[in-house]
Amino acid sequence: MDGSELVAAGTTALVQSMTSTTWETVRQRMAALFGHNRQTVEAELQQTRDELTSNESTPAEVENEWRPKLRRLLKHNPEAARELRKILADLDSVSGPVVNTVGDVSGTVVQAHSISGGVRTIVYHGDHIDQRGARARGNVIGVQHHHEPGGKS
Repeated sequence: MDGSELVAAGTTALVQSMTSTTWETVRQRMAALFGHNRQTVEAELQQTRDELTSNESTPAEVENEWRPKLRRLLKHNPEAARELRKILADLDSVSGPVVNTVGDVSGTVVQAHSISGGVRTIVYHGDHIDQRGARARGNVIGVQHHHEPGGKS
């Protein structure tokens, strides 16, 4: 990975971590890259995250803000580049590969990592969900109604 690819990967990872459970660790490690300015950079990163999560900034704006800062840092500090590679490797090992599988389904299917703005429950009538053999990893929200012939439920 050359310098520009490393900057792009680092910036993307930084923005993605701002809305994930890895944020505190990434914020501290990224700020440490900047050395003696660590506390100032930590505060600036937190402010950027707050703006992103409150929709004052977009992910593209955050990337545009931090890409040149990271590029300048790596240009003048080769040790920071080595540490950034370590951070990216650690993030890869934490997140791992994502595998989404949807079996033989008719109707609407929604898969999501994070949902903002609440979850609405929709009640369907009829036997339309077959969950035999299904296993959930993590939080699952769902409602299934089974209606017997003749109106019994």
